[in-house]
Amino acid sequence: DGDPVSSLLALALVPDQAGAQYWSVKTAAADQLAGVNFNDYGVVVLAGMPRLDEAQTRRLQSYVRRGGALFFTYGGGTDITAFNTAWSEMTGVTYDRPARQNFTRSGYYSLDRIDFNHPIFLPFKLQEGHPPEVKFYTLPELRVSGDARTLMTFSGGAAALVETRVQQGRIMVFTG
Repeated sequence: DGDPVSSLLALALVPDQAGAQYWSVKTAAADQLAGVNFNDYGVVVLAGMPRLDEAQTRRLQSYVRRGGALFFTYGGGTDITAFNTAWSEMTGVTYDRPARQNFTRSGYYSLDRIDFNHPIFLPFKLQEGHPPEVKFYTLPELRVSGDARTLMTFSGGAAALVETRVQQGRIMVFTG
């Protein structure tokens, strides 16, 4: 909680009450994570990549190593220095420059190549060669390294969705 995209993620995960019978979505601000037992959840989503204290970062890293799943989404307020310090080694994603805050809408990036065989995309019944039409007017600059696997790119070739296996768990980073 705290990032504007968090309410959209909650809506996407449970678009109507019928879906609520199958899974639970809990929203918590970064300073409330101490009271959350991550093992109660199949995936933890950090919308906007909030800056966490060292204890929370270690707890989440341990959760992933033991088999948990962590999903980061980049946000306009993302502190790339804090993310790089805490997560670059584990995710294989290093941000070089944040997305520009001042930009025009004269051009945009869209989703391009998608690994349609990856299980994360199967529920969406996407058609190969027809990625969803979403426009991104600015993107951060980043590098992908190590064992990280790019599952989706933006037009122009920049990584959009990156997955990394960490011992028993996995981390995904949506970079835009």
